[in-house]
Amino acid sequence: MNSTNLNSPTSLKLVVAPASDHPGGVDLDGLVSHLQDKMDLPIQLHRCANYEEAMAALADGSAQLGWLGPIAFKESSSRGSGASEAFAVGVPEGKSNPNYRSIFIVRPESKIQHLSDVRNSIIALSDSHSASGYYVPSRELADVGIDILNEGAFKKIIRVNNHDEAIRAVLEGRVDSAPVSSVNLVGMIASGAIEAKKFRVIHQSPDIQGAPLVFATNLNSALKDKIKRLVLDAHNHINVGGYGGRME
Repeated sequence: MNSTNLNSPTSLKLVVAPASDHPGGVDLDGLVSHLQDKMDLPIQLHRCANYEEAMAALADGSAQLGWLGPIAFKESSSRGSGASEAFAVGVPEGKSNPNYRSIFIVRPESKIQHLSDVRNSIIALSDSHSASGYYVPSRELADVGIDILNEGAFKKIIRVNNHDEAIRAVLEGRVDSAPVSSVNLVGMIASGAIEAKKFRVIHQSPDIQGAPLVFATNLNSALKDKIKRLVLDAHNHINVGGYGGRME
């Protein structure tokens, strides 16, 4: 599908940025099924290998909806005629807002005690469009005099595809430290995938804005209004999932 038929599409595609390496990490299946039922319009849910894939699909018209991290959205929203616009953000059950944090973790026995100690260590970093796995950590490290773009500041940089992979890299001893999303960390503990005693937090960032659902800007305005209305009302009809579990 390209931008020429966005006025009356016969189907829609929703692209999902890779915050997690398992489908339940960003659970939008129920919401997509609800939208399909209410709109009588097929919607394909596609989990992307990286953030650029999701942004490019929205930009070239091959996707009309997306779930992006806040930094990826910021870039995507500035891409001219192929830009995206945010229309909703999930608020996790029991929370008053959708914000989360970037948390630097190490193993319990690590000699790293403070963020400045990350210098000359092996660190895992996520995609450069990841808010909590790269962008915000770059700011936090800069505050203690460490340039994330200077590979010489570290013993080694290991690139990972998502937060789950970064967490496991620390716990398995493949890296000394990693900045990860608080959503993934809390979720993996709650699911029993990891134990809290297996890691130690050395630093956490201020709040990061929640990751939004977005439209391709040039999608039919009436269709956008309908989708937005259905999404914001969905919790009255189904259990709405999202990044980190059930949303209110």
